[in-house]
Formats: sequence, structure tokens, C-alpha cells
Amino acid sequence: SILYLPSTTGQFYKRAMKSRLTALILTLSLSPVTAFPQTTVLFDNFEDRDLTVNPAWSGDLDDFMFETDTLAGQETTLLRLDTSPDPTRTQIVTRSNTATGSWEFYVRQDFNPSNFNRAFIFLMADRADLNYLDGSDVSGYALRTGDNDSPRRFRLVRFDEGNQTVLAESDTIIEEGTGYSIQVSRSEDGVWRIYMAPGYNSIPILDAGPVTDQTYEKSSHFGILMRYSSGNISNFYFDNIRIENSAPFRLISADVISAAVVELQFSYPVDQATLQTSDVTLSTLGSPIRAESGGSPNAVLLTYPEMIPDGEYTIQGVPTGEHVLEARFVGYRQNEKTI
Repeated sequence: SILYLPSTTGQFYKRAMKSRLTALILTLSLSPVTAFPQTTVLFDNFEDRDLTVNPAWSGDLDDFMFETDTLAGQETTLLRLDTSPDPTRTQIVTRSNTATGSWEFYVRQDFNPSNFNRAFIFLMADRADLNYLDGSDVSGYALRTGDNDSPRRFRLVRFDEGNQTVLAESDTIIEEGTGYSIQVSRSEDGVWRIYMAPGYNSIPILDAGPVTDQTYEKSSHFGILMRYSSGNISNFYFDNIRIENSAPFRLISADVISAAVVELQFSYPVDQATLQTSDVTLSTLGSPIRAESGGSPNAVLLTYPEMIPDGEYTIQGVPTGEHVLEARFVGYRQNEKTI
């Protein structure tokens, strides 16, 4: 069986995970984590004109269209807002576990932004519902593309259960109708930097930061929330969304999602085509009867033949050392877990 591991060149390579598994676990669990090359885990330039695959987006997909434009001397496809005036906000999200690395994108707003006309590009979010305007308790980090302050600037904000705190603001002043190539980075010790440059496919330069914030270390989604008035229902444009993960390959979380099923979330996509039941085991329970893909490329579902008893379990068979899963069942449908 084979799992994907990030290589020193930033690409995925395949490594056998059978007889040498125990040695691999011991080696990695005893070795300190060093600097790690960035690996692209998500890229969408919308050239396929399909929001349902590669990657799969969810949310208000019908509020968007694809538009062909010539920018920087090349023909390209942009994702454009195309919706109705009501309900004045919309969102689009995709699964992303990246919490250390960089987020890149192109954004253009053909209007002067304000509190009622702007986007929140969520780099890290703890849920799929980003719409804090209608009560979502989303937590994470987002780049805000304007407000009522003059002059208008990009701002990195932290969301705490729907409430915003500004962490950094750009030197760049947002100009109506100007597109910006933007990169936001976060190091393993929580240092954020914002890079940007006007123009399509421009090379971003350092514009804000460094600023340190380690409030949140995990993410489940990347996405864009837009608020708009009736005059701007088609004036947001996006392209070249790229997420690069610089964290080591590791187990992010383990969730008991039903009486006999555990979902594992890894920091990188797993090679689902070669996944076998012998790849991962739970102490005292052994290998599952089924190992299959979960709700994202980074997820694996382990199914056991009977309800998992209450108790503490050690997950083995991943190249990241050992992680303890404690499962307490209250009937078949409720559970609590700790890693």
C-alpha cells in the first residue's frame, strides 16, 4: 500500500508502507520538525469552467459565472459574481486543512469598496458557513478587501466566532477597477505576511507584516464571502487561487463520526487509489474492515465490524508518530473525542 508524502522538491512521491512501517514511525516521532518545502495542495484558474471538481466548491455556486478576458497579454478565464440584489451576500467554499504555508489569488473589484461592498477571502476557517452576517460563528483568518475607512486598504482580520479583529493592513490603497495579485503567508510559528502587486500575474512584494498570531492552528475550509449592493452584483472577479502547504505530512484530527467509523484528517491528500485496510490500525481493535476516502482528499474513513467500545485508542500506521484517540459513546449517534 502507498500513501503520498511531500518530497524535498515540493512534489508528491510514493513510499511503501508495509514492513518498514514501525521503523518509520519511530524515526519520525523522535526527529524534530525542520523547515519544509511548500507543496501546492489546491489550484484553480477556472479554465475548466467547472466548480464541482478539481477542486470541488460548495456554497452559492449559481451566483457565479465564468468570463473570458485578456489580461497581461494573455486570454484567461475569470470567476465573476453574477447574482441578484437579494440577499446582498453570497459565499463559495472548498475544503482546506492548510494552516501553515501560503495563499495566493487574483482579485478585482470594479467599485470603491465599503462596509456594504467588499469580500472576505477566508484563508483559514473552522466551518463551511462563512456568513457571519447571518449568524455564523466562524473562526479563522481572512483578508478583507475594503471598508468605510479612507483611503481603502486590504486588511488581515481574525474571526472569533463571527467577530473581527484587525491584525494587519496593507500599504497598498485599493483602487476601483484595479486587479491585484496577492499572496498571504503564515510560518509555523504564526508569523503572517501580506505580499501584493497591482496587475494580473504580477509578482507580489511585501506589503504588510510581519505580525504574529497563533490563535488558530487548524482549518477545515478556504472560501470567499461577498457582501454587495444592487449596483455591484456582477463587479467581483477572482482567478489563480493557489494554496501551498509548508507543514509536514501529519495527522490533523481523528473524529468518531458513527458507532463504528473513525474519520482521519491529514495535512496532505492521501493516495486513495492505493489505500488498504492494513495501512492504519487502532490499538486493541487492529485493522478496519474498510478504509476509504472521506469528505475531502485529505480524509480517510476507517470502518470496524462492530461498535467501538468506550476507551482510549492509539492510532498507528501513519508516518507521523502515534496519536491518541479517546472515544466515549453515548448511544450510537453521539460521541466525544480528543486527540
